[in-house]
This record gives sequence, C-alpha cells and structure tokens, in this order.
Amino acid sequence: MPKKVLQKLQGTNIRTDACFNPFNLINHSKRTLKLRKVNENQLRAINLRITTESLQQRICDSCRLRIQKIKKENEDKNKNDHVETPENKEETSNEESDAKTGSGETSGLSGESAKLVNDRVEHLNKGLSFIGSSPIKKRKLTQKKYSEEKVKKITEVIKKKVFNITDDGPDDLDDDDDDITILRTL
Repeated sequence: MPKKVLQKLQGTNIRTDACFNPFNLINHSKRTLKLRKVNENQLRAINLRITTESLQQRICDSCRLRIQKIKKENEDKNKNDHVETPENKEETSNEESDAKTGSGETSGLSGESAKLVNDRVEHLNKGLSFIGSSPIKKRKLTQKKYSEEKVKKITEVIKKKVFNITDDGPDDLDDDDDDITILRTL
C-alpha cells in the first residue's frame, strides 16, 4: 500500500490533504478524507482574513460544523440585539402593524413592552391550559390571521365550558367583535 504523500499547493505553504485546524485544537485529527474548501462566510465567522491562499485551504466536517454553530449563535445574538429604527418600522408589513396595533401594542416593541407582552401571553396560556385550550404561540402573534382564529377558538371554548352555550345558530359579526374586544382587554 503506497504511503500518503504530503500534498501542498505549488509555491505556497497550504496543505490540501489536511484540515487547517482553525480552532487550534490539540488533539485534532488533521488528516481526514472528507475535506472541503473553506468559503468566505466561514472565514468571516471565525474572524480570519480572506485571501486567495486562505480560500484554497481545506476544512474537516467537525470544524465546519463548529463554524456553523458559531454563525448561528452570532445571528441569534444579532437578532436579539437588534434595535428597531425608524427605517425598520417603515419596512414592516401592514399585516404585522395591524396585528400589533390591534392587540394594543405599538408598532415598535421596546425591551420593556416585549417583556410585558411575554408576561401577558404566559398568564393567558396558564388560563387557557386551565380551560383545556391550546396555548398561544408567541412567534405567531404578529400574524393577523392566526390571532383572529385563536380569538374565535378561545371564545368558543369559553362559551362551551364556562357558560355551557353551544353556538348552533348563524355567526353574528357584532357578537364576535364584542368577544374580541373583551379578550383583548384581558
């Protein structure tokens, strides 16, 4: 069986048969079969300079997956740290702004108002679990259709379980509007 020869790119110090070990791990298996070329996004994620030589380097799967985790953590951190500016407020769609203003919230949620909304949703979910209804999903609160359907379902459950009323007749729009306003004040 032939011995594996050290493979380098001509005129450079870059090895193509081993991972370039971006995290400087001590017990890192440098020679692996599944090597891929490094791309610009991966180099940015680990704060390395982007040069033609660095783009020719190879990376193993374990290092590549570690870089992906770092990128996801950075994206999540950026989303959490994102402060809404007037430019961002204009970009929000009409549905999102209607849903937020319809639920009594302003179109731009600051940290305190977001915490208030989370507290309210948690209290509502406790009450909903008590009457046997499914909880409100926080990530879907901005969707107008979801909030309207959820309000209708909650009013039906309250009518059936609390007041023992079955709604067999035609839907009254005025009646639904009253139910919606009552639930929004909670």
